[in-house]
Amino acid sequence: MAHVWIYGRRQRTDSALGLVAVLARSDTVSALTSSPQQITATLDDGSIIVLADRRGGGGLPDDYQLGLIALLGPARRRAADTGDDVVITATDHSQAPAWTVQRAQDLW
Repeated sequence: MAHVWIYGRRQRTDSALGLVAVLARSDTVSALTSSPQQITATLDDGSIIVLADRRGGGGLPDDYQLGLIALLGPARRRAADTGDDVVITATDHSQAPAWTVQRAQDLW
């Protein structure tokens, strides 16, 4: 069964500083939180991942988080139709951030 994943980043859990990339299954997201600069997802295990971050530069478009929610249905259909896992990522193309769906195997 193919899954829909969401790409994000979270704080490292070891003693090193910085962020680490993570993939979370979309059905494990229990809440989305948004501000003008950042969108985070809380997962069923209580961990929080950053999905989009524009702190220090211009901010995110109004209702940007709704684009993610609207994309979940088509992404699930695509995964079911093709049998491929897909990943939703936030992209930042200059001043027009967007959400994209890609096949997981195309990311690496």
